[in-house]
Amino acid sequence: MERNQVKTLLQKYYDAVSTMEEENMLREYFKGKDLPDEMKLEQLHFLAMADMQNEEIEVPNDLESKILARLSVEQSKRNWLNSSMLFTAVSIAAGLALVMSTFVLTNRQKDLGTYDDPQIAYAESKEALDMVSRYFNQGTSELTNLREMDRSMEPLNNLERVEDVSKKGTYLGTIRGM
Repeated sequence: MERNQVKTLLQKYYDAVSTMEEENMLREYFKGKDLPDEMKLEQLHFLAMADMQNEEIEVPNDLESKILARLSVEQSKRNWLNSSMLFTAVSIAAGLALVMSTFVLTNRQKDLGTYDDPQIAYAESKEALDMVSRYFNQGTSELTNLREMDRSMEPLNNLERVEDVSKKGTYLGTIRGM
């Protein structure tokens, strides 16, 4: 048997999709003496399986009930563990929420700018609007360069009029020449 065919059959065997005929082919192959070193472990496996094939394994009568009992015990442990972990996580989250809300409420500012005296309120409002105006004027100071560019473009508007006059003159010259 070729090496690629053996590898394919081994892959099917380990994927548990091989047929009995393919498994028998593998057993016969691994009974051989001249095998590559990379196949030595598989050879040991198949030789051990061949030795065990004739042995009878005793299965206890209550094996199924023992397995089910063990699974139910493990499941109840897992349920208890999950419920206690959930309780712990919820407790920690509630504690953190309580601490954070206490911190926020105690550090809150009481009065955020309410004035009883109208003159003080007017002065504060005027100061705030002056500050906004200063910042606004700083941002628009660069626009003066645009105004200068507009002024420098005004003579070019006269060129359009000259072009219109020259077109009309050309048109009139063609009419006279007729």
